Amino acid sequence: DQIALYGPNSADMLVVLLSIWRANGKWIPVNLRNAADANISYLDYVGCQWLFYHSSLAEQVKTLRANCPKLTHFVCLDRELDGDPSLQQFIEGHEAGAFEPIEVDPFGNLDDSGRDRESDIGRRISTRNQQNTSIRLMVEALD
Repeated sequence: DQIALYGPNSADMLVVLLSIWRANGKWIPVNLRNAADANISYLDYVGCQWLFYHSSLAEQVKTLRANCPKLTHFVCLDRELDGDPSLQQFIEGHEAGAFEPIEVDPFGNLDDSGRDRESDIGRRISTRNQQNTSIRLMVEALD
């Protein structure tokens, strides 16, 4: 699944990011500084189904919900909000499965948002490098 994270860097965001990777999901970062139209276009383009968000962005999430028909699952990180479960409620409602290593594509696009859709231009980065860089940046932001 395509899973977007929309919120400020926090311990909860890091937990969700690590969980996405453990579940073999594809992390879709959403830039807080982008205009709503840019985020809508990006989420629609990548086919994102899930959005984990912080309650401080509730108004923006309403806009995304109304304009991104592929987004069908919403989880609020810090509290239950507008019928969306909190992260804690979401975790309690799912059983943890046994961890099984899987084969993954060692390369993935770092960011498709600036890519010309008619050509195959895009920065490529190893999955492990992307994970390490993301974790380092989030941990630094928490300090």
